[in-house]
Amino acid sequence: MPLLLLLILLAVPVVGGAQRDETYVGFNFAFGIGRGSMSLKCKGCETTPQADISGQVRVGYTVKENLYAGVELLGFQKAQIVNLETVQASFAFGGGVLLWYPRRYGDAFFKFGAGMSHSSGTFNAGTAQQPTELELNSPTFLGGVGFDIRMGRTFSLTPYIDYFYVVGSDATLGANTAPVTVNSSVLNIGLALTLH
Repeated sequence: MPLLLLLILLAVPVVGGAQRDETYVGFNFAFGIGRGSMSLKCKGCETTPQADISGQVRVGYTVKENLYAGVELLGFQKAQIVNLETVQASFAFGGGVLLWYPRRYGDAFFKFGAGMSHSSGTFNAGTAQQPTELELNSPTFLGGVGFDIRMGRTFSLTPYIDYFYVVGSDATLGANTAPVTVNSSVLNIGLALTLH
């Protein structure tokens, strides 16, 4: 789904004050498919952002009418051939999330979360060198927005946009090298099936 169209879908309910048909209660589950784009940066080794299909799973409990707490997992991996070498990037996140609906019975929400992530990527440090692998395990913060489109009494389609900020930390840059400080970020756009 184009980014502009998704932004419109997310913005209209907030402006128009869309209302839920009924209160969400108890446990719910969501499975989403989207497109993730990851950037890895360190001194002298900035990589080109890599994007591919992502998968997301969330399970949690409705604490009250406009607040949901849960656990979320997300991941994606991309591999491509560059100069007869396989260059790849991958990202995996696991952590806790809160979904807050500004309107008590509204369908638009803001997402906040924190957890741990694993980022990795390969890049060419020079034209004469083999691709070098970079890996990072670090605390990660999440912010996002979404909107539940009611399709039935117990399920919704949920377009969403999430941004993951990976706290910079030392990482290994290939074999037999000193650690370097690495920063990573991920933008993920997708559509989920949410069961209430």
